Amino acid sequence: MSKSTPVKVWLVEDSATDAFVIGEALKACRFAYELTLLTDGDAAMQLLAAVESGMSPCQPGLVLLDLNLPKVPGTFVLAALRQSHRCCAAPVVVVTSSDSAGDMKAILELGATAYFRKPHSLEAFMTLSNVITKALQGVA
Repeated sequence: MSKSTPVKVWLVEDSATDAFVIGEALKACRFAYELTLLTDGDAAMQLLAAVESGMSPCQPGLVLLDLNLPKVPGTFVLAALRQSHRCCAAPVVVVTSSDSAGDMKAILELGATAYFRKPHSLEAFMTLSNVITKALQGVA
C-alpha cells in the first residue's frame, strides 16, 4: 500500500450508525483512502458491474462488507467480487453482527480476507482498525 495513493475503500453497509463507526475505525488506521459508501447489496453489484465493464474507475483496494444487506445479501456480493476480473484481488473484510456458523463457513469458502463481528462497545469496535491494517498487509 503506497502512502501517496489513496486506497479506494468500498463500505457496503446499510446502518448509518455502523457506517459512521466503521469510518472512525478507518481513520484510526492512518492511511489515505477514498471512501465509497454503498447502502445495499444492489448498489454494490451495480458498482461492481460498472468497474467490470470499464464504465467506472472506482476499482476497490479494500472492501468492508456487511452480510445482512437489503436487496442483495452480502454473501452474493462477496461471491461476485471474487469472480470479478478487476476486483477479485481486493481484500474483503466482512463486518457483520452475524455469528452464524453457516455464515462463517460461507464467507471463508467465498474467499473473505477477514471476518469482524460487530461488537456492542465503541472501544471494541475500534479494534476493527487492526483487522483492516492486517488485511491490507495481506496477513489477515
